[in-house]
Amino acid sequence: MNPEYFSRLKAALADERLATYGIGKVDNATVVARYLWNMALCESLYGPLQLAEVALRNSIHQQLVPTACGGVWWKHPDETKLTPWQKVEVTKARKKLSRGSRPLTEGRVVAEMTFGFWTAFFDKPHASTGLGFHLVKTAFPYLERTKRNMV
Repeated sequence: MNPEYFSRLKAALADERLATYGIGKVDNATVVARYLWNMALCESLYGPLQLAEVALRNSIHQQLVPTACGGVWWKHPDETKLTPWQKVEVTKARKKLSRGSRPLTEGRVVAEMTFGFWTAFFDKPHASTGLGFHLVKTAFPYLERTKRNMV
């Protein structure tokens, strides 16, 4: 590998970033190959992770509909058991979606919420409201009872 090319690559990506790929005193071409291989592996996980996120959010949403605010948690977040942070996130998502030309719908709000919004239902604040335990039980009906620990 051309040493000048590798030097410029290191400068662009940061020496620290490439250093882990050079463990074992390998040549520059192997460092680049390892870096590219890692990128390809990460990219291959994108699809399954996206499917898992969509399945998780839809499962949680389906369980929130009958329990939180008469099924319209996304319309009236202040009237729900959502945490203060989650209420703010719903309001921000609604405002963002309202700026567009498409109508504000349940599905669009659900899709706009971040992965962190959905996973927050399994944190300590929702363990104390009871909503988290309800969601673990109903959104994951095949999860062993012993693994339903919230904290």
